[in-house]
Amino acid sequence: CHGPIPEPGESPLLPVGLSHFAVVVDDISAAMARLISRGALFYDDPQLVKSGAIAGRQWLYGALPNGVKLELCQHPVD
Repeated sequence: CHGPIPEPGESPLLPVGLSHFAVVVDDISAAMARLISRGALFYDDPQLVKSGAIAGRQWLYGALPNGVKLELCQHPVD
């Protein structure tokens, strides 16, 4: 907890919110291109998990024009 310790019976003021939101998409490359055309910026290309329990999943992190951070996720088709 950051800031002063609250007195008994008081609620501490904590930063509340989210750091990013995630969206599952069918085609991560198409979703990336669509969002870029609308002003989004991405930190890297989609990252593919190559082994393990979640092999085949892809992730991509970026930010919308208003600064909201987002994560795109694509799960493998079974």
